[in-house]
Amino acid sequence: MTFYKFRIKIKTTLRSLGKIGGEILETKRKIMDSAFNLFANQGSDFSLSEIANEVLIKKSSIYAHFESKQALLYQVIEKEIDCYFFEL
Repeated sequence: MTFYKFRIKIKTTLRSLGKIGGEILETKRKIMDSAFNLFANQGSDFSLSEIANEVLIKKSSIYAHFESKQALLYQVIEKEIDCYFFEL
């Protein structure tokens, strides 16, 4: 394999990884948005299954992003606190 072909292969791989990374971040954002809405409407009585149904993923996929429901809520609340104080 020539150096030129190797460079093209590396660039293609990096582009693919960038797309995957963007999809992962988008899924995490959707999970957090869903958790925020459910928390606002139901308090902590919502389930991860409800989030999975809203985001159109499997419940187990949530654990790829968050260790537990408690960790998810912690990040949602932390994000809202940060937004509140940075908007002032």
